[in-house]
Amino acid sequence: FQEQSVRDWLTSSQYPARNVEQNIADLQAQIAANKGRQELGVMISHYTLATVLSYMQHVQDNAAESVRQLLSRLANGRFENTLDDGAKIVVSIKINQKQRTATIDFTGTSKQLSSNSMRLLLFVRPRYYMFFAL
Repeated sequence: FQEQSVRDWLTSSQYPARNVEQNIADLQAQIAANKGRQELGVMISHYTLATVLSYMQHVQDNAAESVRQLLSRLANGRFENTLDDGAKIVVSIKINQKQRTATIDFTGTSKQLSSNSMRLLLFVRPRYYMFFAL
């Protein structure tokens, strides 16, 4: 990993990264994930694809049920943040405790801009995945 080269690239563009440390950590996590992918290939060779897929499904089912249990205890929430350039990110989460579901609504959020400050999907997806993982 050529960390210094990446740091230089992240800080020298027209729209430099706001949180270089976070970006570096994200890239390192992606590298680790690729190593995990290689290990997955080793597992498939050893246990067969069908067995690995079966266990992966068990893990996903357990994770989904864990999130549903959490949703049955959470309340609705709303977050609004105004960025330096005046763009807004607005996120409302409506919890249906009986159905154990959540609706995430971005109504009121500014349109995506050409600068790096409003790359909405890049900003939001990892954060609401993290929210439900907690």
